[in-house]
Amino acid sequence: MLTEATKNGEWDLYNHIQLLDDSNELPIKNQFYKIHKITHFYYQNEVFINERPAIEVKKYQTLSICKWLISLIQNDEKWASIIKDLINTQEYKTVSYQSLFLRNADKIQLDVILFTLYDEDLKPSRYAINEILHLFFLQPNQEKFELSESFLSKDIQLSFSISKWIDCIEKFSQNYQSYYLEKYSSNKKFLNQINSIPDNTTQFLRWFEEAIENTNQYLKETEATQEWSDTLLYNPNGEFSPTLTRFIFKFISIKKNYQIA
Repeated sequence: MLTEATKNGEWDLYNHIQLLDDSNELPIKNQFYKIHKITHFYYQNEVFINERPAIEVKKYQTLSICKWLISLIQNDEKWASIIKDLINTQEYKTVSYQSLFLRNADKIQLDVILFTLYDEDLKPSRYAINEILHLFFLQPNQEKFELSESFLSKDIQLSFSISKWIDCIEKFSQNYQSYYLEKYSSNKKFLNQINSIPDNTTQFLRWFEEAIENTNQYLKETEATQEWSDTLLYNPNGEFSPTLTRFIFKFISIKKNYQIA
């Protein structure tokens, strides 16, 4: 029903955000049980209206996050492909944004990604936002949004254990970059190396094992005391997490390369 209403210009992003049970909950949940109860009450009493309710403009967390992600998509070089998948009824639920984030690593912060699109156990939580973006990109008239992360207030932050894990991956990334630039002396070649890291988990694990071995050998030659191991592949909950480790490592490495380029 809402999909058809959106296509007909009778429903939009702002209407939908106001409909949610909690428009400030993170990660986002596309739930509106409260309105079901109200609708049932008025339907039973045969009370009907033909006008949409006035939009109450507020800085909801959900709305800010949607605007942030939409702005990234709208300004990305592969925007057409992403939007095509998001409006496809068979594809939109599985759309991932990792490649989008990596291409825009110089414009966004890792903490924002992990806080908004992962739950407290570091499990991906994008299903709800995909549903909302599915509706947005079906709108006949789509607003253009400015890229902004200003919705993050000072009291919104990752847990200590997650931050510590990210810090370890960042330090390894710095050590690996030092090793690679010592060997090849080329930031461009380093960036190509990071971008070529395999997506296939088995191939990535082989790549990561070799990266650890080479980095440790480099550190040994420079008389550094640090020694890395595959414990980096385990998240703070002790769960084997190669996919997220790969993303964090690539994001940090690409962002750092932008900063020194």
